Amino acid sequence: MRIAIMGTYRCGSSAVAKSISQLGVHLGAPFFGDYFESDSLSALLRQWWNEPEFRETVARDERITQLRHWIEDYEESLAPLETDGISAYTNEEKETEKQSHDGSEIVCGAKHPLLSLSASDIEAAWGKGVRYIWVRRELKDTIESLKRLNWWQDCERIQSELYEAAERFVLSRTNDGTTFIVDFDQLQADPLAVIGRVSDFLGLRSSKEKIESACRHIRRSTSQRTEIAGNRQRPTFVDQVRIAATMISGNSESMVKDAIETVIDYVDEVVLIDTGISDATERLISEVAGDRLRVTKRVWDNDFAGMRNAALIEAQASGCNWSLTIDTDERVNWGGCGPDQLRRRLLESEKAKTFMVAAQDGSYAKERLIRVPTSLHWAGRTHEALIGAAADERPVLPGVTFWELPKSTSQMEHKLKRDLTILREEVCDKPNNARWWYFLGQTLAALGQHEGAVEALDRCANLRQWSEQSAWASFMAAKSLSELGRFGEAVERCGMGLACDPEYPELAWMAAWCEYRAGRLRNAIAWSQMSIAIGHAEGTCEGADRVGFRNLVGWYEGPLDVLRFAFRRQGRNSEADRVESRYQVAKAIRIKKYGA
Repeated sequence: MRIAIMGTYRCGSSAVAKSISQLGVHLGAPFFGDYFESDSLSALLRQWWNEPEFRETVARDERITQLRHWIEDYEESLAPLETDGISAYTNEEKETEKQSHDGSEIVCGAKHPLLSLSASDIEAAWGKGVRYIWVRRELKDTIESLKRLNWWQDCERIQSELYEAAERFVLSRTNDGTTFIVDFDQLQADPLAVIGRVSDFLGLRSSKEKIESACRHIRRSTSQRTEIAGNRQRPTFVDQVRIAATMISGNSESMVKDAIETVIDYVDEVVLIDTGISDATERLISEVAGDRLRVTKRVWDNDFAGMRNAALIEAQASGCNWSLTIDTDERVNWGGCGPDQLRRRLLESEKAKTFMVAAQDGSYAKERLIRVPTSLHWAGRTHEALIGAAADERPVLPGVTFWELPKSTSQMEHKLKRDLTILREEVCDKPNNARWWYFLGQTLAALGQHEGAVEALDRCANLRQWSEQSAWASFMAAKSLSELGRFGEAVERCGMGLACDPEYPELAWMAAWCEYRAGRLRNAIAWSQMSIAIGHAEGTCEGADRVGFRNLVGWYEGPLDVLRFAFRRQGRNSEADRVESRYQVAKAIRIKKYGA
């Protein structure tokens, strides 16, 4: 396995390099003193980037070739030499190699600030399996530290270029789990925990005693010193699970405090992505979170997925291993799940990559807790989705729900128009991606532009990329057609949707409603009975596994509602009375299970 440690100058990367070298990772002989980095690679990097100007002087192809030769020569130099059957390794070195990793290969790599500029070169030269460690310290602190050394005059530019290069690379790799961020403040405050997490990330099998030994030289902050007890037992679930709440916010002073208050007892850190706050939002969060608040400023660029991926990076950098997403207009109801119970569940759920939490009305569930570092990533500039988890890797957290504050008319109109601009760009760029046609149709329908909505939703359904989505797009298209009074076409869309996925009682319910509106009562009764048969009040509960794309009225009392009115219009009042009682029961079941 190969690793690369990068960061600015004076960020703490040397301390990390020395620590993990003591755990069996080969980073070259000390450059000088305690600086574990290769003299030969340092010379190459300085030549390539003309330090401190950071002007590229060697073409990328040549850099890649030299990096490849360097790592191959270095690994060859580490291979045990056999002389007359006797290994050149000492017994102590053999034992270190044997115990340091759960495979037989040598773990080696490089550390240098200029690797921040060559991270993509390393990937091309060393292959896809490289593990990257970014040691991140506050930029202003590294600038001041470098100024005190008086190496160069242009400290601000030098440190900023290195920081931004490393950040860009790490953000581009949030979907593959090959990057790890070491936060300088966390490293000082609790080196044992941080180096332990680095050891786990690299797959090293390091005992507590070895990690303690590796950490002893790291200077800890005087105010946050962590006591390492010699006889400490296996950490409890409270020690092993650290949760960061992540929030993306602009000016949200009217709603943000309540959002944070619903999660603060469950988290160790609060990560705020500031997209342009100019009101009291940050102050109000600070009143709740206190010294647990970490703020990162980012320019808003109409890309929710990009912001959420950045938030995952920040959560990991805070020293946490779970990220809890909370939006400014959301509130979490933990039910009977207390903070310790939540942490125990997260610790015991080894396979889960993310936990879903259901909306309070039961209409859908969304990813709420995400294990970090993660191989998952957010995709989509709006209506973003978390990509990469299999069904058994995203269980629903039982007993916990959330709800969103209702938007005012002006707030909703602003959101829809913002989304419309983004979605029109997305369908132009990705015309064969059904997801964007679906959300374009949904947005147009919400704006009352039903003709355009039907066209977009038809495009989504006809691409047939995901049966559930195609079926629901047909349902939404039928709904827009019914708004236009085109009931026959709406029924056709319902039939098309059931052909995509027959486990949709909502589609049969919508068809029944449209037939009733058109005065075709026999058809309305037939469609209603079909919906009841696969529904959730009296039927087979088809579609029960869906966490989204569902209408609970259609699952329960909706088809009975149409049926009772159809019977009355036919003069079949006794049958209508019987359906009336069934309707009331079905509605009561839904309300009891999901609320009004």
